[in-house]
Amino acid sequence: MIEIIRAKHSSAPNASFRQSRGSRAWVRGAIASSGCLLALAALAVGQATAPATQSAPAAQPASAKTPGAPATAPAVTAAARPAPRPVADDPNVLTDKMVDDAIRKGAKFLLSKFDAKHWVDGVAEKIKEDEGYAGGLDSLAVYALMQSGLALPPGDDLHKELDLKGPGMTAKIDAMCKFDLDKGRHATYAYGLRATALALYITNLPDLSNQKERSTLQDKRDAAKALLMKDAAWCVMGTNNGGYTYPKMPGSPKNIKDLEAYYLKLKREKKLPVADGGYDNSNAQYGLLGAWSAAEAEIEIPSLYWYLVANHWMAKQLPNGQWPYSDGNERGGTVNMTAAGLASMLVTHEYIEPALMSGSVGREPYNIPIKKGLSWFETANNGISAGGGYGMYGVERVGLASGFKFFGQHDWYRVYAQRILKAQQPSGGWSGGGLGGGVVDTCYYLLFLSRGRHPILMNKLRFDGDAKTPGFWANRPRDAANLAKTISKKIERPLNWQVINVATHWEEWLDSPIMTIASHQPYKFSPEDLAKIRNYVEAGGILYVQADGSSSNMDKWATQLCADLFKRELLNVPPNHPIYSNESVYKISPPVPLKMATNGSRILMVYSSIDMARFWQARDNSPKARPYYEVAANLFYYAAGKMGFRNRLETLYVAEPKTPPVATFGVARLSYPAEWDPEPGAWKRFSNVFWRATGYKLTPTEVKINDLKPFDAARKNDPANIRFAHLTGTVKQGFKPEAVAAVKAFVESGGVLLIDIAGGSNPFDDSVQGLLKEAFPETALRPVPTSHPILAGGAPGMVDISEKRVLRPVVVEKLGRQHGLLMMLQAGKGAVVFSPIDVSSGLLGTNTGGIYGYEAKYSQDLMRNIILWAQDGAKGDAAPAPAAAAAAAEAK
Repeated sequence: MIEIIRAKHSSAPNASFRQSRGSRAWVRGAIASSGCLLALAALAVGQATAPATQSAPAAQPASAKTPGAPATAPAVTAAARPAPRPVADDPNVLTDKMVDDAIRKGAKFLLSKFDAKHWVDGVAEKIKEDEGYAGGLDSLAVYALMQSGLALPPGDDLHKELDLKGPGMTAKIDAMCKFDLDKGRHATYAYGLRATALALYITNLPDLSNQKERSTLQDKRDAAKALLMKDAAWCVMGTNNGGYTYPKMPGSPKNIKDLEAYYLKLKREKKLPVADGGYDNSNAQYGLLGAWSAAEAEIEIPSLYWYLVANHWMAKQLPNGQWPYSDGNERGGTVNMTAAGLASMLVTHEYIEPALMSGSVGREPYNIPIKKGLSWFETANNGISAGGGYGMYGVERVGLASGFKFFGQHDWYRVYAQRILKAQQPSGGWSGGGLGGGVVDTCYYLLFLSRGRHPILMNKLRFDGDAKTPGFWANRPRDAANLAKTISKKIERPLNWQVINVATHWEEWLDSPIMTIASHQPYKFSPEDLAKIRNYVEAGGILYVQADGSSSNMDKWATQLCADLFKRELLNVPPNHPIYSNESVYKISPPVPLKMATNGSRILMVYSSIDMARFWQARDNSPKARPYYEVAANLFYYAAGKMGFRNRLETLYVAEPKTPPVATFGVARLSYPAEWDPEPGAWKRFSNVFWRATGYKLTPTEVKINDLKPFDAARKNDPANIRFAHLTGTVKQGFKPEAVAAVKAFVESGGVLLIDIAGGSNPFDDSVQGLLKEAFPETALRPVPTSHPILAGGAPGMVDISEKRVLRPVVVEKLGRQHGLLMMLQAGKGAVVFSPIDVSSGLLGTNTGGIYGYEAKYSQDLMRNIILWAQDGAKGDAAPAPAAAAAAAEAK
């Protein structure tokens, strides 16, 4: 009989996990049954987290001694394969690491420009002449530092220096608050910028007002909020019939009483006035920015204000969709002013449209001025034609407010960020004329890089259709934007959202873990469109489909869409699923009724027949709406994982290298009649990861398990002569004698078979145990020692992962850190490597919730080591058999 001694699972925390908990339990059972000192040997070789003295240090060779293992592990050489040659990253391809470095350098430069009074360079020499200008410049610099801090991961000294609760930033914010912005000629810019900075400060500090004891932090927050209310009131009262100029116009309301009288007059006349001269659209966007920022910080802004400002921008738009600087401007429209106008229209749209149309369907997502402005931005290179920090920041405001990832064919963030990085000076700043020696451009460039870098909550799929069959893809144009803001507050990290066009490449969609398709009527996607959506999901994404207006027409369509995409049924999400539990964030009871399609490991598609987005669109925070926010937050946590969210440029997609490989290795993907390939995108992606890391190309090929051929040592350099095979699954499968014989012959001839349980907890575990029992009745699965090459590395191209097994949070929370011991069975010249938890899903690069497996990078490093070990001849033993281990322990 195969020697696998399993402990009983009756005392397991949850019986539903019993199928995949075997490996560690087998070791415990062996210890209990031997009556000897097996504990020492079993724990030492079991890859459990242990003191450094029990695991191989990073610099230690694979032959280092490990208690219970052979005295010297066999030396590993790569004589049978050429030396690895990793593929160098293309320096012209923008990465998140490059953006991170640029933000750090820029922030350090800007910090160096502050003096002992906590004023930025240029303020001291300007304050007597134009205190408003000085205060505006200082507010811009403080705001840029705030945003930089929010875009950097916590932990290092720079992040601490930029912490809004820290002494450095607190001193700068205090100094910013002391300027009298009415003194001088630049009040509109100054009030708009300071209000924006104060709003960001308030929304990123905890509200402790309900606590019994006051704190200094709460006092600071309250003072900032009081000043923000005053600054916002200035912005609201400073408008000239919807427009703005540098100072407040003569005759503008001087107080709230004057403002109310002005609004009553407008209501009686039932006609909104338009600014006739005495304005410019640059000031106009900053006056509105201050009021909008205050509204985002929950400062009440009169509803008539939004209509007044929107009316100004509608009246001043040119026929081609652009905006000019001011009336009679000979230059006509410019990209900077068009960005100002479009961002302003989107802002007012946000506060007018939801209240009017949050429940309606079958309409255009945007009004005519916005539609014309977006059309201009999407034409040719218009959307990427801005220059300088002021202009690029303005374009980014359009991109983030609209959600559009692309303007036409251009990924605007990537295009502009590359230009910004190329222009960065060795000092960390950016050159620019005027006061402060480049401070202004440095601030704007930092704002652009930081605000656009944040993780993407979700994609909204845009499918425009045509006049005959329109695609109503945005019945709720601000749903994702409002949802992102709500979830950002919960997780204390800014999130963005974006719109992606079905006409673009699916690889461009992978910077978000969720993609939504929403409409109130069925839409016919082309076969090419369906292939793109399928590729996105197979690459690790999750599809969320919703019936806008709770339309029953969508139920049948969603069912058919699921069948067309995945050949699966939509089933009710079980009440104990992670998207309903605080395993993600919130415990939702009773659960929101949802349907899903799953591959047995993770969710592929979720369908809601309830129009949850109408509540997000309307910013409805009532008790009735709360579960719809909570389940959306849980779905994001489930899709993104708890191990850190990916920033905008940290896409899952890995392109095939253009350089030729140094060698090619075959991989047999073993198939059988049931669900043999739950993650079709895993090997597609990992093959490119492996190629880039080592220079070796993999050729994963489906091989029916009954047809698996023995390895032929005489043809070891032939890629068709496969030495490594992978078997995975999620459902119960009975393996026939032909499969048993093929696996036995393959392993004994020198092949290496890796088996993992996709998802980490399913009936496939028992199926493979039966297969191994029949194929190798006299051989045992044993723990793999930390000194073994597949963990300690040692050969060229391998990595040392022996220090610690990196498990997904759900494994640690539900089963403990001791779970997930890698096992090995050796027979003839080859071996079976068995993982009782998931490896396959990790090859996607995702850390999706609910999967009992290794963390993604660990899975990829482990797979890399096993493949190279197999190509090198599979040298190295597993833990000794119980009798030998006991003898070794007693002798010691």
